[in-house]
Amino acid sequence: MSLPFEIKICGVKSERDVQAVARSQADAIGVNFHPASIRRIDPAVAIDLVRFATKLDLYSVGVFVDHSIADILAMAERVDLDMIQLHGDTALPIAMRLRRLSGLPVLRAIKLPTLAMNESTIDRLVMPWVDGGFKILVDADGGAAHGGTGKTLHWDSLARWSSHRGVPFVLAGGITAANVADAIGQSGAGAVDAASGTEQPRGRKDAGRIDALASAAKLALGKVADNA
Repeated sequence: MSLPFEIKICGVKSERDVQAVARSQADAIGVNFHPASIRRIDPAVAIDLVRFATKLDLYSVGVFVDHSIADILAMAERVDLDMIQLHGDTALPIAMRLRRLSGLPVLRAIKLPTLAMNESTIDRLVMPWVDGGFKILVDADGGAAHGGTGKTLHWDSLARWSSHRGVPFVLAGGITAANVADAIGQSGAGAVDAASGTEQPRGRKDAGRIDALASAAKLALGKVADNA
């Protein structure tokens, strides 16, 4: 099960942000609809950003946290998203119904502990979604926050798990230009998703940080592919 992007910059809020992503080596943007997030944008703004991103050959992912199926379907159609990203407590049967009704791929974000994990712990949280045919994003458990906390996962634990399972996954959680090469190399991730690591100050995208992170990630992903 392949992943639709390699490097996603999440939480874009302006055309300037989208342009910075397009100028970098990233290939996807995330537009955030979670009301409690500092990165949340109005649907009307998202429409313009996704349209602009499409012209620049970027993949567009909508980020939702415990929204109703009706709200997600309406938003996905209105904004013309390429993919739906689910955070929160959405149950597997509901997510399956959403995928069927939307006709869009669904990326399930799964919070994992930040400490060392055994494979059974990761299996318990991740494999029901893999078996359901969903694409997977793993993020550091930030409690009530759903991503963008700057916390990192235990990458070696993910590497041990992925080497046995062979499941492609998107890695999130505290990804920065300084650590993305180690994050990819140590975890075995097939793609990365960055938010806080591309901002200065928090909640405001910085073109230089986007470019630095995407360049380092692209190089690291290429090395992983060469060694596969």
